[in-house]
Amino acid sequence: MGDTAHALRTFSEHAAEIKAVIPAERLLVFRVNQGWEPMCDFLGVPVPEEPFPQVNDAEMLARMARSVARTLPFWRSR
Repeated sequence: MGDTAHALRTFSEHAAEIKAVIPAERLLVFRVNQGWEPMCDFLGVPVPEEPFPQVNDAEMLARMARSVARTLPFWRSR
């Protein structure tokens, strides 16, 4: 955990592996500072009216996931 160079290298190698294996049309490379739009466009769902969370808070992330999930067809059928 204390070796930043190792952590960054491992992250970069893992990201490269994922990009090599997953077809581009099925993979969203997302940065949280991009907000809702790229994620919602990728999922084909409307952008939620609530602001994109600006903190790494478990409760906020759970609300965000529920908000996006409610717009997915498989969720609505439950």
